[in-house]
Amino acid sequence: MKKFINSVDSMLAESLDGFAAVHADIVALGEERKFVRRRKPNLQKVALVSGGGSGHEPMHGGFVGHGMLDAACPGAVFTSPVPDQMLAATKAVASLLLNASPPNSASKQFPLRPSTKPCAMFLS
Repeated sequence: MKKFINSVDSMLAESLDGFAAVHADIVALGEERKFVRRRKPNLQKVALVSGGGSGHEPMHGGFVGHGMLDAACPGAVFTSPVPDQMLAATKAVASLLLNASPPNSASKQFPLRPSTKPCAMFLS
């Protein structure tokens, strides 16, 4: 046996489905599996979105969570994510942030206002 995958064409989708199922309390899959995002936003930090190719696994998805990335866009095998993926992830994270209600103590220190730049993007 050389590989633990069913098919190269379905490897990314199957990996993302499994990852999201195991960590359903922390992450959610975006529409059409374009990205993985945090379930709960952190209103006291700049939102970060990362992307990268899925060489042997969709690695960047593993960095989504508490104190880490807010979303990750997995590209196809050995391919970077396409701009549509990055845009969809950024919009999803921005929507989550803008619709969240900050804790009472945080609302005074960190008032949440609509912004034209709700996310910082980091591409690898």
